[in-house]
Amino acid sequence: MPILGNTTGNTIGSNSGTGSISLNNTNTSHIISYGIGSNAASSTVNISNNSIGSITLNSSSVDYVHNFTGIQVSNGTTVTIDKNTIGSTTTTNSINATNASTSPSGQYVKGIVNSSAATITLSNNTIANMNNNAAGLGEVLGIESTNGVNTIKETICIILRFHPATVLQQPIQ
Repeated sequence: MPILGNTTGNTIGSNSGTGSISLNNTNTSHIISYGIGSNAASSTVNISNNSIGSITLNSSSVDYVHNFTGIQVSNGTTVTIDKNTIGSTTTTNSINATNASTSPSGQYVKGIVNSSAATITLSNNTIANMNNNAAGLGEVLGIESTNGVNTIKETICIILRFHPATVLQQPIQ
């Protein structure tokens, strides 16, 4: 059973400030950085009491995005994501994608992402002060869960910023 954090928890970056970890995309392709990732097939996954913050994401070209996900779960049978903090409740742009990307694929910053078919419980998490400086397409999401049986409770998502130069709207079809 993968346990990431549990009682004591891990700190990735810092609980305050900006840029204690600086991740740079110098490739001529798009990249994704993760705070915590789990791909534990046929397993119980517990990701608890972790802190992910003070992370700056850079890219050497506006043509190539630097995406970020705080916690990513893509497999498992039973998943618990509890009492984690992604970003900071007091520091602006705690997780900051600085690239003014114009890529048509879009740049994203996400707090928690689940794509597993698991029974998943997300509770008591805080996602705050994440920023995406993309100049074109992009998104900032607190929680994205596209699969499984989900229970999401007592989770706070605050101050999620996206600064596009142009906002595109598409009618519902």
